[in-house]
Amino acid sequence: MASFLGLLAVLMAVAPEPLTRELAISEARKLVAHERDLEPGALEVELAAAATWPDAGLGCPEKDHVYAQLLTEGFRVVLRHGSDRFDVRVTPGRAALCGPRTAGALAIADLRAADTVQRLARADLALRLGVPPESVRVDFVKPRTWPDAGLGCPGGAVSEPRETPGFEIRLSHGESQVTYHADHARVVRCEPPRH
Repeated sequence: MASFLGLLAVLMAVAPEPLTRELAISEARKLVAHERDLEPGALEVELAAAATWPDAGLGCPEKDHVYAQLLTEGFRVVLRHGSDRFDVRVTPGRAALCGPRTAGALAIADLRAADTVQRLARADLALRLGVPPESVRVDFVKPRTWPDAGLGCPGGAVSEPRETPGFEIRLSHGESQVTYHADHARVVRCEPPRH
């Protein structure tokens, strides 16, 4: 019984705080204050509403990024400072300041390839960590052209120079982030160079 209570205490200590409207407003204020060099208290709340987006792009995709197609719940917070308005999307562990819609269009084949390689990367990281794939978050999938068939990974296998179209994938689990490089069919976990 004592070990169960100890485990419960540990789980409660590491469990993420549930995202409430107040927490979403606080995170949005911190982000805008940091990005625009303002005081958080100087930002007025114009809107703070629960929202569900169709993908991890939170309804404000960045150019040249492809996002995991999964329903993502959070809050849309609109802040005002004078005549400036800031549209912020907040989910547990992430806040994104939305700008103009600049998402580039990718061919259907590229979108399918991006979906395939992000699934492969998630499965690989989940296997390495011994966790279910759905617990691994996809932060982004960005189209890239690698300088060689080795997918540009530092310290990886040396291969002949040959441009290879593919993707850069960033995954998160807990506090750690991992980068994968991919072509249209395979993924390679890319470790940062050691100094």
